[in-house]
Amino acid sequence: TEIYTLSLHDALPIYSPQKGEFEMLEITEADIAAFKADFQIEAVAFEQQLPELLKQFNGEYVAIFQGKVIGHNRNWDALVRLVQQDFPYKFVLIEQVVPKSPSVVCMDTMSR
Repeated sequence: TEIYTLSLHDALPIYSPQKGEFEMLEITEADIAAFKADFQIEAVAFEQQLPELLKQFNGEYVAIFQGKVIGHNRNWDALVRLVQQDFPYKFVLIEQVVPKSPSVVCMDTMSR
């Protein structure tokens, strides 16, 4: 998963299918809040669907929008182009489907 940190001073290049080119859009505080909310929803959907995704798309990239797989491809760039064309100005999670490694957390629980 790639995580992007946005500040209120950022402008992101967003593909405009009407113009056939990238344009810079100003990012507002509301945009950041919406991005975080959408990211959480799509990330949870991906995690919940991972066992089935591994059966169907192991090693591929999948695009998740509103909790559903809307595309898949072995090539990340090809999937991004498809998503930009079909879902302009929408947040779509693109994630590679690979088995999750178990998380290991080590901590000292000794009180002093």
